[in-house]
Amino acid sequence: MTHRTNLCALRESAFLAQGHPCFYCLHPMWRADAKAFAAAHGISRDRARMFRLTAEHLTAKMDGGRTIASNIVAACRYCHHGRHAQFPGAASDPEAYSFFVLLSVAAGVWRAKGPTVEHPCRPPRGRAAKNSLLSQREYH
Repeated sequence: MTHRTNLCALRESAFLAQGHPCFYCLHPMWRADAKAFAAAHGISRDRARMFRLTAEHLTAKMDGGRTIASNIVAACRYCHHGRHAQFPGAASDPEAYSFFVLLSVAAGVWRAKGPTVEHPCRPPRGRAAKNSLLSQREYH
């Protein structure tokens, strides 16, 4: 099995194990059809591109992380790139980044705002959002 094939299989496995939301922001993601995702959630195709499924290494490859199941989670494109853009040259700690993202989502300031329609994976709003979101998270 090639590295690429293995990564695709691990991404799919993580996506299914997580129940389809992004590991960081908990928004739904798409894997095959941006147009259908955009239509289903009432957003533009351009905005839908942020929610494309990616395979995220919890311990980044540049930090010695391996492409194995325990090190791969499913993350939306926006969160995946954001984690690596935050500190160029070194990926931020996944737990700290997740906490930052969840607080930003709860405060309504996360740039990758979720779909405008209600979705079972969409994070709650209001004062209890932080505790509710953190109680849903299981770290590997």
